[in-house]
Amino acid sequence: MSDEMDLELKELYDFINEEDDFEIDDDVREAAEEMSEIFEPAFADYVKERLDIPTLLREDDELLEQLVDKISYINLYEISEEADLEGTEGLYTSLIDTCIELSKTIDPMTGFGRDRLEAALSIIAGFEKENWPLMTLITPGNASVFQDMIPEEHYDDIIIGRKRAMGAIRLSDEKSCAAGVIVYHIEENEEVNVRLDWIYVSQDFREMGIGNMMMAKLIEFTLDIDEAAIFLSVDAPRLSDDESKEEFAVLTNFFDSWRFDFSMSIGRKFFIKVSDQDDNSHLKGSVSGVQSLNALGGDGKKLVSAFFKKLDNDYDESIITAPYSFFDPEVSCAIVENGEIKALLLLHRFSYGDYRYEALRSLPGYDPSSVLKLFRFAYQIILKNKDVKSTIFGTFESEEGRDLVNRVFPDGITTMQFAGYLAQSHPEDIVTSEDWEELRLQAGLSNDKIPGDFSPEDVLTDERMEEILKAAGR
Repeated sequence: MSDEMDLELKELYDFINEEDDFEIDDDVREAAEEMSEIFEPAFADYVKERLDIPTLLREDDELLEQLVDKISYINLYEISEEADLEGTEGLYTSLIDTCIELSKTIDPMTGFGRDRLEAALSIIAGFEKENWPLMTLITPGNASVFQDMIPEEHYDDIIIGRKRAMGAIRLSDEKSCAAGVIVYHIEENEEVNVRLDWIYVSQDFREMGIGNMMMAKLIEFTLDIDEAAIFLSVDAPRLSDDESKEEFAVLTNFFDSWRFDFSMSIGRKFFIKVSDQDDNSHLKGSVSGVQSLNALGGDGKKLVSAFFKKLDNDYDESIITAPYSFFDPEVSCAIVENGEIKALLLLHRFSYGDYRYEALRSLPGYDPSSVLKLFRFAYQIILKNKDVKSTIFGTFESEEGRDLVNRVFPDGITTMQFAGYLAQSHPEDIVTSEDWEELRLQAGLSNDKIPGDFSPEDVLTDERMEEILKAAGR
């Protein structure tokens, strides 16, 4: 590894591991540190490796104070003459966000974190039942409303049903507006998991808890799948690009707050610039026997279907169910012999001119060197269509696939990524609501402020009512 690469990796590491200073109340710290040893078995690796219990107790207590205030103020606001639709929505979504933040203290998918998350989800459901929707499933029928917030790569997949999405809705000038989107899909390998593909909040609605609400709904969906986890990938930032580093910091800080575990890895995506392939010897030579999907005519759909049926691969389900028209008919190509497809290359073309690799398959035992003809054919058609400035990108399907792309396209780009996952804790690591309340008590914090059903009557005192009225300017 070069000295320059060593330096870049060190800068990246230092950037990722920057931490803000945070002052801790000394009394809470002292009491909590004494109790950490007692509760260490329950917290397992969390306590030893990732959690600062005194800080968490302090932040947890501050959030509970906010929760109480917000519940109380909603109670007052709803009976006031100044109540309006946007004000009501704003107060409830703020309350929901605080409840969600409380779920992220240790683990939002298990233990007391899950209890709190489910409480937040119940508030969302209750609000939507009594008022109007805050979230909606994005379908081909309503996707155009959210189109500006979804990259075409994901949008096209939503339209054909390959990926799923949810959208956030908020009021603005008494009109419902698209405020955010989260895109995901189901991965079925040895286990069934959820992969988060895209999350975005409109500039006009940021800092309003919308990202948190969308993540909470995604976790709710994931929890319905037995032992499923959520996976995602974030591209490593370009160290010379401040905007890239800022975007990376925002994303990783957000996911870190949700307790995602991250590790650096070689990216799952590859990028090939067509303009860099002029001297690529692999793309020169015969393309005899290769036909575009267009050239297959009316038999094309039938031939492709029969080809995948013969392969009988479970992992090809998303390809098989995609509409035949989804694949570019000129660049996608096949080798046909004796009335059947022997090898097939499928690509999808986006409106801005780039291509996404969808599949490269051949029948078992078929000459693998013939597959090069498919690459050559596709490359020549792309040049013919004057898409010289385009990029071909895709996802590695295996180590062998990565090796193949690296050999055939030595000038291709594979980015470094941070792979993250969020999974339910093992039973021995779960911190229950009872565990956490006991720790709070031992640290000198009262549990009286924790509302069992988030009802203002359970938490208000005359003194608190006076404080709230004063804060509200009444």
